Amino acid sequence: MIAGTMGLLLRYAVLGGIPLNYQFLIHGHSHVAMLGWLYLCIYVLLVQLVVKTHAQLFYRLFWLTQFSVIGMMICFPVQGYALVSITFSTLHIFCSYFFVYHIWKHLKNLSIVSNLLVKAALIFMIISTIGVWFLGYAMKAYGSDSIFYDLAIQWFLHFQFNGWFVFAVLGLVSTGISQTIKRIHEVICILVISVILTAALPAYWHTMLPVFFWLNAIGSLLQFLVLVSFCWLIIQKIDFKKHGFNSKILIYFGMGSLLLKSAFQLTTLSESLVFAAFENRNLIIGFIHLLMLGAISSLLFYMILKFYRPKSNQLTLFGIFLFLTGIVTSELLMLFQGVIIFKGSTTFQFYYWLLFYASILLVAGIILFTLNLLFKNRIH
Repeated sequence: MIAGTMGLLLRYAVLGGIPLNYQFLIHGHSHVAMLGWLYLCIYVLLVQLVVKTHAQLFYRLFWLTQFSVIGMMICFPVQGYALVSITFSTLHIFCSYFFVYHIWKHLKNLSIVSNLLVKAALIFMIISTIGVWFLGYAMKAYGSDSIFYDLAIQWFLHFQFNGWFVFAVLGLVSTGISQTIKRIHEVICILVISVILTAALPAYWHTMLPVFFWLNAIGSLLQFLVLVSFCWLIIQKIDFKKHGFNSKILIYFGMGSLLLKSAFQLTTLSESLVFAAFENRNLIIGFIHLLMLGAISSLLFYMILKFYRPKSNQLTLFGIFLFLTGIVTSELLMLFQGVIIFKGSTTFQFYYWLLFYASILLVAGIILFTLNLLFKNRIH
């Protein structure tokens, strides 16, 4: 709710202005969305699934991590990247290390498919933080406008989004699969390799070395082919008789968004489109939101419905409908605007107002879903 509201403020800032620094608010929005919503939701679901003893440790760690997120939520919009906000984000990193160390031994309680995916996710999360640690050095040695500074940020975002978050939600969704899937180790191994290879794309943007182009091309193709087969396998193995209509909508939408994101990534196989996408802000934001909202958030909502089972009613269905409608509408608007800019035209009339209204739908859906969860929840 908070991350969505901050995003709504960003949409309005383009139209009417707000008494906050726009770039600082972007930092606050992105940190709360990634580390406050996605990270902590995965945290809670994993603990719920695997921790049978010493749960109090994870409870205390949750609130310490939450404290760091609240600090970033307040400080980033006010001061951007400065001493206090960096201190809170550093605290979050150390909390995540502590979480990985203690949750690892509990993962044996997961099925083989979930176990492999979650372990890969946690390793990717650790790898992603290398970019954060290098960021300070890059800023001091080369400046915030340098290639090294941008590569450090891209490293962090790539392994967070495509590694930690994607593998974690796939691992959570796979928890209901108890059967052994043939050659699952090889499938997950190829998926891991594809994530590593596609990390070459930012390097190609800055260096234009052909080796980075081909590494990303191979990785993108592998990722798409494996995700198509893997998502199909998961959907086939899930017993939908135990799920309500809301859950089915969310898992199909989430899986579909993940595959669509991977399909869009195939456009980087064209050299002419690689730099067009890099320079087009609408397409980049649309791509990130398709993954964060369309795929990961939808699958996390599915997991919430599965494990916490709030009472299914018209309010829940309406909230999900608004949420998904907001995503689809905003994605289509950003895609259309991106194509127009790519062809050399300017912004079409009422674009920013329409994008703002689409964001209202999205946030309203989240609010309805959350209120229903808070006030009509029953945990089994």
